[in-house]
Amino acid sequence: MTMKFILAIVAILIATISFAQKTKKVKVSSADNEVIRNYNVLKSDLSTLHGPFRRTYFGIVVCQGEYKLGNRHGFWEFGTEREGLYLKAQFYEGTRDGSFRYSEKGIVLGEVFYDRGKVDSLFSYSKEGTILKELRIDDSGNGTEKSYYDNGQLMQHIPIKNFLMNGNVKTYYRNGLLFNEVIFKNDQPVTAVKTLTKKGDQMYGGDLKNGTGEILLFRIHKEGEVKVRERINLKNHQRQGDYCTYNEDGGLAIKGQYFNGAREGEWITFLSGDSIVEVYEDEEPLVADTLGDSSRSTYRTIFAYTELELMPEFPGGESGLMNFLGKNIKYPKQARFDGAQGTTYASFIISELGEIEDVKIETSIHPAIDSEVIRVIGLMPNWQPGFQNGVAVKVQYNLPIRMTMN
Repeated sequence: MTMKFILAIVAILIATISFAQKTKKVKVSSADNEVIRNYNVLKSDLSTLHGPFRRTYFGIVVCQGEYKLGNRHGFWEFGTEREGLYLKAQFYEGTRDGSFRYSEKGIVLGEVFYDRGKVDSLFSYSKEGTILKELRIDDSGNGTEKSYYDNGQLMQHIPIKNFLMNGNVKTYYRNGLLFNEVIFKNDQPVTAVKTLTKKGDQMYGGDLKNGTGEILLFRIHKEGEVKVRERINLKNHQRQGDYCTYNEDGGLAIKGQYFNGAREGEWITFLSGDSIVEVYEDEEPLVADTLGDSSRSTYRTIFAYTELELMPEFPGGESGLMNFLGKNIKYPKQARFDGAQGTTYASFIISELGEIEDVKIETSIHPAIDSEVIRVIGLMPNWQPGFQNGVAVKVQYNLPIRMTMN
């Protein structure tokens, strides 16, 4: 063996060893009061997660898995099998790939199958094991979505084309009789064909025809009770005029107006004993055609008519949330000095994984208090996600925080 060849091998070995040392994982722990995170990062880039990750809340593991160069990879677990909702999920280099199985105390409630980030099929079940919903679509985005009553009777049939609701969407009473039929195009209602009582008589479901008029979208409870969920006005296939949604008791939940497909003017969100007012001007119009393939990734369309079965919940429930806020929120000195007090309204998204996203201040009383509220929301552990027909969904959560000086 020549000296040059030996030197070449030594040089390769040195280069390999240097690379391995450069990317050596470093274990890091951080604690924000009750929330503890244990994770690894690259030595060459301490901002890149790489290796095992674990988040605990009061000593209970609520999230664990592995990162690969900053992306979730392989099997992940969210929640606990013994307490509340539990999700076992598969990722491939940050993309959902494989099964996402949701269960509660050992009972499987739903499963979504992904193919490199895109939903191929979805199944959800009642706690008794009966199927509630199934979605099947091919690679071209064509298929059907069906939902069922707990007695096995078909509740709703939705044709899917190009990953969006396209065609005649039919909803049925618990006894199998037709309740409602609406023609959709690219997720938007186009014509209200018919709405019938349990006796088969015509009832008002809107006068929408060829993309112009009013339509009522309904909520059907498991028992078969029907209530208006949403009232929409359209003109030439665009939302135009009054718009409102209703809660399960029939009271107003949101009220506002559209102008040429965009929200305009005052929009009011009604909360228990309070309300949030937002003002919109020059907003970009909502165009369903631009959503395209995203609906296959988020299965956004398949929960259009049924109520949210389980709202998101902070670990320990409402009392746990109040305790967490009480321990962590500090009255900013500048806000005290300025005499600022009152209620700050914050909103954020609780993802299907129970993670906090898109934190916003909806109503502000002082910039320093805004910063403090955002900081504390960022400290929160994973929530139990909102659940609908056996599958977790993204939910916007509104949080009022009152600050008063004693």
